[in-house]
Amino acid sequence: MSLTHHPYWFRNVDLATLSRCQRLIETTATVVPFDHILITGLDAEGMEIGTGTLLASSFPSEYLHRYYSEGHLATDPLVALTLSSKRTVTDGEAWYERKSDAKSSQLHDLMLHYGIRNRTVIPVVRSGRAYGSIVVTSRRPLSDGEREYLQFLAEPLHNMAAEPFADEVRARLRLTVGEMHCVSLASHGFTSDEIAGKSNYSVETVNSYLKSATRKLGASNRTQAVAEALRRKLIP
Repeated sequence: MSLTHHPYWFRNVDLATLSRCQRLIETTATVVPFDHILITGLDAEGMEIGTGTLLASSFPSEYLHRYYSEGHLATDPLVALTLSSKRTVTDGEAWYERKSDAKSSQLHDLMLHYGIRNRTVIPVVRSGRAYGSIVVTSRRPLSDGEREYLQFLAEPLHNMAAEPFADEVRARLRLTVGEMHCVSLASHGFTSDEIAGKSNYSVETVNSYLKSATRKLGASNRTQAVAEALRRKLIP
């Protein structure tokens, strides 16, 4: 299985990281018999699932180009049900109540042409918000056990695929160099006075940077801000 980065939004992929991601995917494919896999979305405003933010994929490139350029993302019942339910969704249930129209017929024909069938979406959710997803296709509908296995691996797999894009997330959050430097030092347990001594900022500036970084990261306090920055791979 060849896993590639699709530059709809991003460039300069860390190939070593992508290689680790591919190894995990290949191991998963020995347990869950899927044909294609797509990893989407980042934990930043405007980059979540449903925005066309692609991290890595083994889907046919021509299929993806047509899917997005022809506007199917906005009308795909699988995407709509995933966003509304924030749970694992299959093509079977997503299309069950969908009334046939010209747009759905076009998507059906597109999928048929490229052999895209039995899609399953596993959303990656934090605090009730779906920000990423793992999408697979398979020759037959996946069993309950196979879907549960993918659910177990979805978050670590997504995190691995998202690692090369930490700079884009940091830019979207509008975190400054000073804010990131103070958060990074705080992650080592240093107090504001100690951070000031190591950074040449005043204590007042350190506290201001940490306060603004906490707000931008959606955290309630310094400890949560550090945890969020670590989780998003914004600091080492």
